Amino acid sequence: MELGEIRRLKGVRNVTVLTAYDAQTAKIMDTAGIDMILVGDSLGMVVLGYEDTKQVTMEDMIRHTEAVARGAPSTHIVGDLPINSYDTVEDALRNARRLLDAGAHSVKLEGNKPEVVRALVEDAPSVMHWLEELGVVFDKRDDGEYVENWGGGTSARRMHSCRDYTGLEEFRELRDEFSARRIPSIEQSPAIELTTDASGRVTGAVLYNLETGAYQVVSAKATVLATGGFGRLHIRGFPTTNHYGATADGLVLAYRAGA
Repeated sequence: MELGEIRRLKGVRNVTVLTAYDAQTAKIMDTAGIDMILVGDSLGMVVLGYEDTKQVTMEDMIRHTEAVARGAPSTHIVGDLPINSYDTVEDALRNARRLLDAGAHSVKLEGNKPEVVRALVEDAPSVMHWLEELGVVFDKRDDGEYVENWGGGTSARRMHSCRDYTGLEEFRELRDEFSARRIPSIEQSPAIELTTDASGRVTGAVLYNLETGAYQVVSAKATVLATGGFGRLHIRGFPTTNHYGATADGLVLAYRAGA
Protein backbone atom coordinates (compact mmCIF):
# COMPACT_ATOMS: atom_id res chain seq x y z
CA MET A 1 0.00 0.00 0.00
CA GLU A 2 1.34 3.40 -0.97
CA LEU A 3 1.54 6.37 1.38
CA GLY A 4 -1.08 8.29 -0.56
CA GLU A 5 -3.55 5.43 -0.10
CA ILE A 6 -2.91 5.40 3.65
CA ARG A 7 -3.53 9.16 3.83
CA ARG A 8 -6.85 8.72 2.06
CA LEU A 9 -7.96 6.22 4.74
CA LYS A 10 -7.99 8.98 7.39
CA GLY A 11 -11.56 9.37 8.60
CA VAL A 12 -12.69 6.47 6.43
CA ARG A 13 -11.59 3.42 8.44
CA ASN A 14 -8.98 2.29 10.92
CA VAL A 15 -5.51 1.47 9.61
CA THR A 16 -4.16 -1.94 10.60
CA VAL A 17 -0.51 -2.10 11.74
CA LEU A 18 1.35 -5.19 12.98
CA THR A 19 4.99 -5.96 13.74
CA ALA A 20 7.09 -8.53 11.90
CA TYR A 21 10.79 -9.40 11.78
CA ASP A 22 10.93 -12.20 9.19
CA ALA A 23 9.72 -13.01 5.69
CA GLN A 24 7.32 -15.81 6.65
CA THR A 25 5.40 -13.76 9.23
CA ALA A 26 5.36 -10.81 6.84
CA LYS A 27 3.95 -13.02 4.08
CA ILE A 28 1.05 -14.07 6.32
CA MET A 29 0.29 -10.43 7.12
CA ASP A 30 0.58 -9.46 3.46
CA THR A 31 -1.86 -12.20 2.47
CA ALA A 32 -4.26 -11.13 5.23
CA GLY A 33 -4.33 -7.58 3.87
CA ILE A 34 -2.66 -5.79 6.78
CA ASP A 35 -2.12 -2.14 5.81
CA MET A 36 1.28 -1.56 7.41
CA ILE A 37 4.05 -3.68 8.91
CA LEU A 38 6.51 -2.25 11.44
CA VAL A 39 9.99 -3.72 11.60
CA GLY A 40 10.71 -2.54 15.12
CA ASP A 41 13.94 -2.38 17.08
CA SER A 42 12.15 -4.61 19.59
CA LEU A 43 13.61 -7.41 17.47
CA GLY A 44 16.58 -7.02 19.80
CA MET A 45 14.69 -8.73 22.62
CA VAL A 46 12.17 -10.77 20.61
CA VAL A 47 14.58 -12.28 18.07
CA LEU A 48 18.19 -11.53 18.95
CA GLY A 49 18.09 -12.18 22.69
CA TYR A 50 19.33 -8.76 23.82
CA GLU A 51 18.29 -7.32 27.17
CA ASP A 52 16.95 -4.14 25.55
CA THR A 53 16.90 -2.23 22.27
CA LYS A 54 20.11 -0.32 22.96
CA GLN A 55 22.23 -3.07 21.39
CA VAL A 56 20.33 -3.15 18.09
CA THR A 57 22.42 -1.87 15.17
CA MET A 58 21.60 -0.50 11.73
CA GLU A 59 22.88 -3.74 10.26
CA ASP A 60 20.32 -5.66 12.35
CA MET A 61 17.50 -3.38 11.17
CA ILE A 62 18.57 -3.56 7.54
CA ARG A 63 18.77 -7.35 7.54
CA HIS A 64 15.30 -7.79 9.03
CA THR A 65 13.75 -5.03 6.92
CA GLU A 66 15.03 -6.83 3.82
CA ALA A 67 13.48 -10.07 5.05
CA VAL A 68 10.09 -8.46 5.71
CA ALA A 69 10.17 -6.69 2.33
CA ARG A 70 10.72 -10.02 0.59
CA GLY A 71 7.73 -11.53 2.36
CA ALA A 72 5.32 -8.61 2.01
CA PRO A 73 5.64 -7.00 -1.43
CA SER A 74 2.18 -5.40 -1.28
CA THR A 75 2.28 -3.97 2.24
CA HIS A 76 3.56 -0.59 3.41
CA ILE A 77 6.66 -1.29 5.53
CA VAL A 78 7.95 1.00 8.28
CA GLY A 79 11.57 0.58 9.35
CA ASP A 80 12.66 1.55 12.87
CA LEU A 81 15.77 3.70 13.26
CA PRO A 82 17.70 2.22 16.21
CA ILE A 83 19.34 4.22 18.98
CA ASN A 84 22.30 6.42 17.97
CA SER A 85 21.44 6.11 14.27
CA TYR A 86 19.89 9.59 14.08
CA ASP A 87 21.97 11.64 16.52
CA THR A 88 22.52 14.26 13.81
CA VAL A 89 20.52 15.30 10.77
CA GLU A 90 23.23 13.86 8.53
CA ASP A 91 23.13 10.50 10.34
CA ALA A 92 19.33 10.43 10.16
CA LEU A 93 19.22 11.10 6.42
CA ARG A 94 21.95 8.57 5.65
CA ASN A 95 20.46 5.78 7.76
CA ALA A 96 16.88 6.48 6.68
CA ARG A 97 17.99 6.03 3.08
CA ARG A 98 19.65 2.75 4.03
CA LEU A 99 16.33 1.45 5.41
CA LEU A 100 14.50 2.63 2.29
CA ASP A 101 17.06 0.84 0.15
CA ALA A 102 16.41 -2.29 2.24
CA GLY A 103 12.72 -2.20 1.32
CA ALA A 104 11.04 0.13 3.83
CA HIS A 105 8.56 2.73 2.59
CA SER A 106 8.74 4.88 5.71
CA VAL A 107 10.96 5.20 8.78
CA LYS A 108 10.16 5.61 12.47
CA LEU A 109 12.25 7.32 15.12
CA GLU A 110 11.71 8.18 18.77
CA GLY A 111 12.55 11.25 20.79
CA ASN A 112 11.92 14.98 20.53
CA LYS A 113 14.14 15.89 17.58
CA PRO A 114 12.10 18.16 15.34
CA GLU A 115 15.12 19.13 13.24
CA VAL A 116 15.71 15.48 12.33
CA VAL A 117 12.05 14.86 11.49
CA ARG A 118 11.99 18.03 9.40
CA ALA A 119 15.06 16.95 7.45
CA LEU A 120 13.64 13.47 6.78
CA VAL A 121 10.33 14.90 5.57
CA GLU A 122 11.74 17.73 3.49
CA ASP A 123 14.80 16.11 1.91
CA ALA A 124 13.28 14.05 -0.90
CA PRO A 125 10.40 16.38 -1.88
CA SER A 126 12.83 19.27 -2.27
CA VAL A 127 14.76 17.31 -4.90
CA MET A 128 11.54 16.43 -6.75
CA HIS A 129 10.38 20.03 -6.70
CA TRP A 130 13.77 21.21 -7.94
CA LEU A 131 13.60 18.82 -10.88
CA GLU A 132 10.06 19.96 -11.66
CA GLU A 133 11.18 23.58 -11.58
CA LEU A 134 13.83 22.69 -14.16
CA GLY A 135 11.08 21.30 -16.38
CA VAL A 136 10.96 17.56 -15.68
CA VAL A 137 7.40 16.29 -16.20
CA PHE A 138 6.71 13.48 -13.72
CA ASP A 139 3.75 11.11 -13.97
CA LYS A 140 0.97 12.15 -11.57
CA ARG A 141 -2.42 10.88 -10.50
CA ASP A 142 -5.65 12.77 -11.06
CA ASP A 143 -5.38 14.15 -7.51
CA GLY A 144 -1.94 15.64 -8.27
CA GLU A 145 0.15 13.14 -6.30
CA TYR A 146 3.19 11.50 -7.85
CA VAL A 147 2.69 8.03 -9.32
CA GLU A 148 4.78 5.47 -7.42
CA ASN A 149 6.00 2.59 -9.58
CA TRP A 150 7.99 -0.59 -9.16
CA GLY A 151 11.59 -0.26 -10.24
CA GLY A 152 13.53 -3.12 -11.79
CA GLY A 153 14.41 -5.59 -9.05
CA THR A 154 12.85 -3.50 -6.27
CA SER A 155 10.73 -4.85 -3.43
CA ALA A 156 8.56 -1.75 -3.00
CA ARG A 157 6.91 0.95 -5.08
CA ARG A 158 9.27 3.85 -4.52
CA MET A 159 10.15 5.03 -8.03
CA HIS A 160 8.73 8.18 -9.60
CA SER A 161 8.65 8.14 -13.36
CA CYS A 162 8.36 10.10 -16.59
CA ARG A 163 6.55 7.49 -18.63
CA ASP A 164 9.22 5.06 -19.91
CA TYR A 165 12.05 7.57 -20.32
CA THR A 166 12.65 8.92 -16.82
CA GLY A 167 16.43 9.05 -17.07
CA LEU A 168 16.32 10.68 -20.51
CA GLU A 169 13.84 13.33 -19.32
CA GLU A 170 15.89 14.19 -16.23
CA PHE A 171 19.15 14.21 -18.18
CA ARG A 172 17.69 16.49 -20.84
CA GLU A 173 16.70 19.10 -18.26
CA LEU A 174 19.99 18.84 -16.35
CA ARG A 175 21.92 19.20 -19.61
CA ASP A 176 19.95 22.33 -20.50
CA GLU A 177 20.60 23.72 -17.02
CA PHE A 178 24.34 23.12 -17.44
CA SER A 179 24.23 24.97 -20.74
CA ALA A 180 22.21 27.88 -19.36
CA ARG A 181 24.64 28.33 -16.47
CA ARG A 182 27.63 27.99 -18.78
CA ILE A 183 29.08 25.13 -16.75
CA PRO A 184 31.98 23.54 -18.68
CA SER A 185 31.46 19.97 -19.83
CA ILE A 186 33.49 17.33 -21.65
CA GLU A 187 31.60 15.18 -24.15
CA GLN A 188 32.42 11.90 -25.88
CA SER A 189 34.83 11.11 -23.04
CA PRO A 190 33.68 8.29 -20.73
CA ALA A 191 35.49 7.69 -17.44
CA ILE A 192 37.57 4.53 -17.46
CA GLU A 193 39.08 4.76 -13.95
CA LEU A 194 38.65 6.77 -10.77
CA THR A 195 41.71 8.41 -9.22
CA THR A 196 42.32 8.28 -5.47
CA ASP A 197 44.74 9.83 -2.99
CA ALA A 198 46.89 8.07 -0.37
CA SER A 199 43.92 7.75 2.00
CA GLY A 200 41.71 6.15 -0.67
CA ARG A 201 39.55 9.25 -1.21
CA VAL A 202 38.35 9.70 -4.79
CA THR A 203 39.97 12.77 -6.37
CA GLY A 204 38.69 12.60 -9.94
CA ALA A 205 38.75 10.33 -12.98
CA VAL A 206 40.68 9.26 -16.05
CA LEU A 207 38.72 9.99 -19.24
CA TYR A 208 39.09 8.44 -22.70
CA ASN A 209 38.21 10.62 -25.68
CA LEU A 210 36.29 8.44 -28.16
CA GLU A 211 37.05 10.78 -31.06
CA THR A 212 40.81 11.31 -30.59
CA GLY A 213 41.81 8.27 -28.55
CA ALA A 214 43.54 10.55 -26.03
CA TYR A 215 43.46 10.08 -22.26
CA GLN A 216 42.77 12.94 -19.86
CA VAL A 217 42.97 13.14 -16.05
CA VAL A 218 40.29 15.34 -14.47
CA SER A 219 40.58 16.34 -10.81
CA ALA A 220 37.46 17.10 -8.79
CA LYS A 221 36.48 18.02 -5.24
CA ALA A 222 33.42 15.79 -5.61
CA THR A 223 32.79 12.86 -7.95
CA VAL A 224 29.27 11.59 -8.67
CA LEU A 225 28.66 8.32 -10.49
CA ALA A 226 25.36 8.36 -12.40
CA THR A 227 26.00 5.64 -14.95
CA GLY A 228 22.93 3.51 -14.42
CA GLY A 229 22.89 -0.26 -14.01
CA PHE A 230 23.73 -3.21 -16.25
CA GLY A 231 20.56 -3.72 -18.28
CA ARG A 232 22.45 -3.96 -21.57
CA LEU A 233 24.24 -7.08 -20.37
CA HIS A 234 20.86 -8.83 -20.91
CA ILE A 235 21.11 -11.08 -17.86
CA ARG A 236 18.98 -14.19 -18.52
CA GLY A 237 18.20 -12.77 -21.95
CA PHE A 238 15.59 -10.22 -20.86
CA PRO A 239 14.91 -7.21 -23.12
CA THR A 240 15.64 -3.68 -21.93
CA THR A 241 15.15 -0.04 -22.88
CA ASN A 242 18.35 0.92 -21.01
CA HIS A 243 20.83 3.02 -22.94
CA TYR A 244 23.77 1.24 -24.58
CA GLY A 245 26.15 2.41 -21.86
CA ALA A 246 24.26 0.49 -19.15
CA THR A 247 26.90 -2.23 -18.84
CA ALA A 248 27.85 -1.88 -15.15
CA ASP A 249 30.85 0.35 -15.91
CA GLY A 250 30.06 2.67 -13.00
CA LEU A 251 29.75 -0.25 -10.60
CA VAL A 252 33.13 -1.56 -11.71
CA LEU A 253 34.74 1.87 -11.34
CA ALA A 254 33.42 2.17 -7.79
CA TYR A 255 34.50 -1.37 -6.93
CA ARG A 256 38.04 -0.79 -8.19
CA ALA A 257 38.19 2.42 -6.18
CA GLY A 258 37.40 0.50 -3.00
CA ALA A 259 33.61 0.83 -2.65
